[in-house]
Amino acid sequence: MATRSECLKVEELKVKLLKNSLTLICCVLTNLATSTSPFFILLIMILSIDDVRPWQEVIFYSMLVFIGSIWYTSLSYIIYRLRPYRLAQQTLSDSIHEVADFLRAKAKFYSQDTNYEKNYAQLLQLQVDVHQKQDEVREVLFKTREIVRESTPQGRFLLIVFTDMVDLFEQVMSTYYNYKPH
Repeated sequence: MATRSECLKVEELKVKLLKNSLTLICCVLTNLATSTSPFFILLIMILSIDDVRPWQEVIFYSMLVFIGSIWYTSLSYIIYRLRPYRLAQQTLSDSIHEVADFLRAKAKFYSQDTNYEKNYAQLLQLQVDVHQKQDEVREVLFKTREIVRESTPQGRFLLIVFTDMVDLFEQVMSTYYNYKPH
């Protein structure tokens, strides 16, 4: 026959499992689209892992998590609807900064005290970074244009800036010079 302490441990384990399961379900149901959901799910589970409560408090706690996640989801949705191009603007800005870093690295070749091998290695890494950022912009920009489903001046402007930036980067990449003095 099981002792009272063993029964209490089993009951505590069931309550913890119930609490973590309800927390997981609440977070997943309301924040499926966000990339921070897994982090917050794990954080809530870790913070409440050693917290023993009766099942009524577990249900109340889970409802609070559910209400909080509904609030976060609705706030994110409202902000996204008010400024649909904000994410596209941010990713485009990041991409422009990467192109600027690439141009700065390429400009280092004109210094007399340049380590050419090190600068070429840096240039290759920056080229990879620029391509990744440009792929992110393509994905976000065209996805945003799909969601909005209308051609707005702001959307056209973002598209023009993006194509000009890609053209500039391609021109800079296609020109090759032997920078080492002979």
